[in-house]
Amino acid sequence: TLRRALMLSKNMPAVQVAIRYGIRNVIDLARRAGVKSPLPAVYSLALGSADVTLLEMTSAYSSFANLGLRREPIFWDSISTRDGTALERAASKSHRVMDSAAAYVSVDMLRDVIRHGTGFPATRAGFTFPAGGKTGTTNDYTDAWFVGFTPLYTCGVWMGFDQKKKLGSGFTGGQVALPIWIDVMKEAHRGIKPVEWP
Repeated sequence: TLRRALMLSKNMPAVQVAIRYGIRNVIDLARRAGVKSPLPAVYSLALGSADVTLLEMTSAYSSFANLGLRREPIFWDSISTRDGTALERAASKSHRVMDSAAAYVSVDMLRDVIRHGTGFPATRAGFTFPAGGKTGTTNDYTDAWFVGFTPLYTCGVWMGFDQKKKLGSGFTGGQVALPIWIDVMKEAHRGIKPVEWP
């Protein structure tokens, strides 16, 4: 199934989906989700063959976490005086990326990555908050990713060099990026009662 293929990071089913539904549709969804980097119309795009920024990827994944609604990332929330008086507040713009039902199915599939797949080390490490995400590793181990989310936060971790250079054999997203994600998300959710997606 597509669920199992995603959970285990199988490449051919992803390419087959791009072939079946059209690479232009893949690019269109990525654009709606906030990816602005160049995206070549090639089937390997379904495997992540284009270079995108960590901010773009994390923002795009937040569209799943928000059940199809994308909020424009902002780098600051408010500016306050020393006594706490707010001088200015940032307003995040939002727009619909996908139908909420389709987003929910995607969330549930991405949850299986953490429950049973390449992201299982998060579950094994005791991160019990409802979460979904995806590991990623580029050819020759030059980049390692993990982007994941809960109903409250989306966090992306990228490991690599400024220039294309090998991290080292076996340096996968699950091996080097996911442990950092686990530490960050455990701290971000400390003391918060778990909530589920509606």
